[in-house]
Amino acid sequence: MIEVKYFERKNRYAISAKGHAGYAPLGQDIVCAAVTSVLFALGNYVLDHFAEKEWIVLEVKLDEGDVNVEILDDGSTGIAHDIYRLIFEQIRDLEEIYPLNIKTFENLPPKGCDN
Repeated sequence: MIEVKYFERKNRYAISAKGHAGYAPLGQDIVCAAVTSVLFALGNYVLDHFAEKEWIVLEVKLDEGDVNVEILDDGSTGIAHDIYRLIFEQIRDLEEIYPLNIKTFENLPPKGCDN
């Protein structure tokens, strides 16, 4: 099962995922492919468009079975909130279709977060 955690507090946003869906053999698993695609798109977007602007990138880890995309936002545009919610809602939509393969959690602090 893939566990996806979404965290938002003040100006800190994080989405992380661990595990494998187990829907099909590795390399053929459409559920893993869908979650990976969505989260890698977020990670690459953060790195390509915001790494040196209004966001401070805390971590972009894009490993197979272990993803974390975490930022601090200066809050001036609100785009971080919109993008992170969009990504998490897309993962939740996948969870509704594949409830045995994806589990989401909201507002669990990421590792290293003291608040």
